[in-house]
Amino acid sequence: MSDEEQARSALRSRMLTLYQLLGLIELDPEHARLRDEGEQRMRRTGLFEGLFVRI
Repeated sequence: MSDEEQARSALRSRMLTLYQLLGLIELDPEHARLRDEGEQRMRRTGLFEGLFVRI
């Protein structure tokens, strides 16, 4: 991986962890234990919907 790809991957991982800690996203329990991030499934929580999704 290039330096840019490593930085992008690290930032993505940290942001997803932060969003999970804040309760904005959750991992689908069936796919949460997969090692490959590309195979993980995420979904927005009710808190996310209430804060960011406008009708």
